[in-house]
Amino acid sequence: MRRYVDPQLGIAFEYPPEWVLVENCKIRFGVDVLFSNKSSNFGIIKISEQLRENCPILNYKNLDMYAQLTLILKSSIQKNEIIVEDVRFNKYKIKDSNSVTILLTRWDKRAGANMVIERTLLVHNSNYKTEYFTVAFEILSEDYASLSCQNQIRKIVESFMII
Repeated sequence: MRRYVDPQLGIAFEYPPEWVLVENCKIRFGVDVLFSNKSSNFGIIKISEQLRENCPILNYKNLDMYAQLTLILKSSIQKNEIIVEDVRFNKYKIKDSNSVTILLTRWDKRAGANMVIERTLLVHNSNYKTEYFTVAFEILSEDYASLSCQNQIRKIVESFMII
């Protein structure tokens, strides 16, 4: 595994050596960081500012954190995506963070196949600030179920650090 560090976003994580960093991904795809290989994509978007400015869900005092995060994550589902597995709380163990993860599928015209998308809303709580990130792993559906794929996703997401 290699290490990716982005001081501007305040993140660091490990990724497989065969993955390639996609240049200009913010302009081209709307994500802050994007890695790709032949059959999968891994992207991260820091959404802290957008949520603080435009998310009334964070102000709902009658909802617990799990319910708030679930509503935020489900609001990111696109029209062409179908829920395969409902939200899981803290599927991944990340220091000083909580997360909700949902499993989706969609048809990809370019690939001519179904893609599985594992999307995680990661919330990092520090003494001075709460940061929110959307982390998405997209892969051909026939490759997603393999043990090696599951282990790879776990290693990447659990290596995630706020710096």
